[in-house]
Amino acid sequence: MYAVEFETQISDGIVHIPQKFEQLYKHQKAKITIMVDDIDEIQPIDLIQKLSSNPIHIEPTVAFLFREQANEH
Repeated sequence: MYAVEFETQISDGIVHIPQKFEQLYKHQKAKITIMVDDIDEIQPIDLIQKLSSNPIHIEPTVAFLFREQANEH
């Protein structure tokens, strides 16, 4: 493994590799480290919000209840 360093733009989650490193275009896997000037631009992921919007089945035999089912007497 070898390393290259460059500054570039990130747009819509895409890291643009400068033309002078075009030999990297053919590679399908890379280890990336990103350093930004202002950490305030990075928003932490709200794990509770993410999980409540996209629940994950941890045990396949357990089913989620619908609101009506959960409130049955």
